[in-house]
Amino acid sequence: LALSIGKRTWAYAELERTARIWAHALLHACDGRPRQVGVLGYRSEVSFVGVTASLLAGATFVPLNPNFPPGRTRMMIELADLDAIIVQERYLPHLLQALPGEGIRPVILVPDAQDSLPKLGRPVCSGQALDELEPLVELPPVLESEIVYVLFTSGSTGVPKGVAVMHGNVLHFIDVMMDRYGLGPHDRLSQTYDQSFDPSIFDIFMAFEA
Repeated sequence: LALSIGKRTWAYAELERTARIWAHALLHACDGRPRQVGVLGYRSEVSFVGVTASLLAGATFVPLNPNFPPGRTRMMIELADLDAIIVQERYLPHLLQALPGEGIRPVILVPDAQDSLPKLGRPVCSGQALDELEPLVELPPVLESEIVYVLFTSGSTGVPKGVAVMHGNVLHFIDVMMDRYGLGPHDRLSQTYDQSFDPSIFDIFMAFEA
């Protein structure tokens, strides 16, 4: 068991296969390896598998919180210069309010939408299109010095700032935390924090590591 949300569970094999299909879609829609991918969802398959798919595609993932005002989401999209956004269908209206009118035109993936979606002036891919893709086999190489994710500060002292964290930072953190807590395959971790808040990295990747 890799993930449990309500009554729905995902085994590691299913989660990985799904993430590799979404990663394939990102590479195809972006005409190559994307740089930054936003993930707009809330404690759902889209939010967790979206992060994994972004990493498998060799991209930096940028969590977007649907509980934030659309204006804040728009600012994060612009500052992060996103190539693509993976969005949960229920939060598509939020994204449509937040998308910049000019300039940035990220690819949009709505994996849990089975119906055709409007063009929106930018490429849009629904779950129906994803079903036609095979899992990505060869993963883009990633260096420890490359950015794994960008989280935005609360903005309590001014305009929120994007904080970039490298793969090497996260790997070191996970190694230290594994030594400290000794987690194993039979442990379960709760997703206490929103994915736009830094401690969520512990909840997600410590579970996967163990």
